[in-house]
Amino acid sequence: MERNHKRVFCALTLAGLAWWGSVAFERRSAGEGLARDQAAVVTREDSQTLVVPGGTPDSTELRVPIASGDTDDFDFPHRAYSFAAVLEDVDDPRFADVAARCFDDRRAAGQVSSYDVQGYLRIIARNGGGSGARTIIELLSDSEVGLQLLAGECVAELDDPTLASELFDMLREFDPLERQKGRSILEGMASWRDPRVQQRLWDLANDPSVDYRLQGDAVRAFGAQMSAAELSGIVAGLHADPSHRGIDRVMSALESAAKSKTLNARELSAASESFLREMVSDDDVGVRRNARSLLQSHPTLCSPGCRAELERLVLDATLDPSEREDYRYLLSKLDDKR
Repeated sequence: MERNHKRVFCALTLAGLAWWGSVAFERRSAGEGLARDQAAVVTREDSQTLVVPGGTPDSTELRVPIASGDTDDFDFPHRAYSFAAVLEDVDDPRFADVAARCFDDRRAAGQVSSYDVQGYLRIIARNGGGSGARTIIELLSDSEVGLQLLAGECVAELDDPTLASELFDMLREFDPLERQKGRSILEGMASWRDPRVQQRLWDLANDPSVDYRLQGDAVRAFGAQMSAAELSGIVAGLHADPSHRGIDRVMSALESAAKSKTLNARELSAASESFLREMVSDDDVGVRRNARSLLQSHPTLCSPGCRAELERLVLDATLDPSEREDYRYLLSKLDDKR
């Protein structure tokens, strides 16, 4: 990790890990203390030095540089977060080992809030290899619900498509009420941007044997990472399932695509034009209302053709006056966001 601007070397002295993971951090200069145990010094270029001196098993010193101005508070309650932030770009399994010991001690002490352990879990997931992945997956079924949720938020850090089958199997067994954890797992796997995982997300979204809420969350996770061609395919696929569930699935995908900003406005409006033109004038009042809400929240989805349809509906005398007013209001909001 090479940094060209002013550097401040941060000596992270992790001592007494057997005693509830107590961690003391001290900032030192670049050269100080490097001779303590030359055999244990690992140097990567001029800008990164990692020191793991010998000594007792519960005393490990890790030294890495950080940018000037990184003034995170290393004291409780920000310790775990700061630890993870400093080591964000350091790829070394020894950090995962130390983080795992810190986490185990925090857990033994009953201190499992996000402040206490989330930073350690991020390092375990990112740098822990197979054992780190196993730790995160096991925590997904932990008796402590809070740890389940924190582990779910670390799935993105695993970035290992070989874990997908096990995670998809877990998702199918979850109680529908565990949606927050399920969403984190789905979104984490989607962030890996692996074509095989993406396909399995879409298969799950279209599997009638799973709970409709899990289907919807799979659509949202898929939609956040999909290409313009995939979005067009989803919209075209509505003809195979024109039910309310099919319509909701497409709307969820469009909403996720608009939020993620992976597609530009032209791609979004081109892919969604035919669908939204139909939905804003659908026979079902609920579908029309949902389409208006989607356009108001994400005006980039509104193509010129869709706008023309909205203008026509404002003048449609067959509609209830209050609904015509809703269309007029939507047009005014779209104008405001131009």
